Parts: sequence; C-alpha cells; structure tokens
Amino acid sequence: MNGQQKAEANLQAFEQWIALQTPESFTQITHRGKLKRGDIAKACDFAKSALTQNPRIKERLETLETDLRTTGVLPPLSEKSEREQAELPKYQSDSDQVSSNKRLQELEKENLELKAKLARYEELAAVIDEIGLNL
Repeated sequence: MNGQQKAEANLQAFEQWIALQTPESFTQITHRGKLKRGDIAKACDFAKSALTQNPRIKERLETLETDLRTTGVLPPLSEKSEREQAELPKYQSDSDQVSSNKRLQELEKENLELKAKLARYEELAAVIDEIGLNL
C-alpha cells in the first residue's frame, strides 16, 4: 500500500469512526475543549500523526470540532485559545529552517563532546573502583 492509499484508508477509517459516534461518546473523549487525538487515533487504528499530517483528516477533524461546538457538545473556544490558534505559524520560513538546522548541528556537536567527556569519567571511575580508593 503506497502513501496515498494509506492516507485514503486512514480518512475512510476516520469517517467511519465519526459515523458511529454519539454526542455522549464525543463528550467522553473531550479534554480542555478538544477531542483527545490519542483516543481518536487508537479507535481508528492509525498513528496519531495521521491527524496532523494528513491534510484531509486534519481539516475534517477541525470541521468536526467546530460542528460539535456549534451543537454544544464541545465548549466554545476561549478568546485565548482562538488567539493562540491564530498566532500559530502556518509554515517555517527558509531563514528559520536554516537557523534551526544550524542550532541542531551545534547541539549534536556539543552532545558528542559531552559523551566523550562522560566516557573518560566513566573510565576514571572504573580505575578508582579497581584500585579501591575511597574518595
């Protein structure tokens, strides 16, 4: 099964899951005014990432939550939640990507250096244990 087929199968599973739900069942998987993504993914038998990485599922989930708010099953979003949602970046600019990659490389280098130091200290600790020094 290729990626497109899997995405389509996941969407169909999600739609089938929605069709089987009642307002009470939606209420049972609500946390902080949203449906629990982990519970949805488990029920649909796909990875939680499908809810964010498959644009059709993501859009359908947003529509579902909006509809549930309209009918009173989910509470309305607070002003703070709406503001935070609007402030989320829609994409990462090239300069942000470059600086993120540079930062990642710096952290990987620092991590390797720290692992090397740790290995030296572990060797020193083993030698001290071996000769029986109590410090």
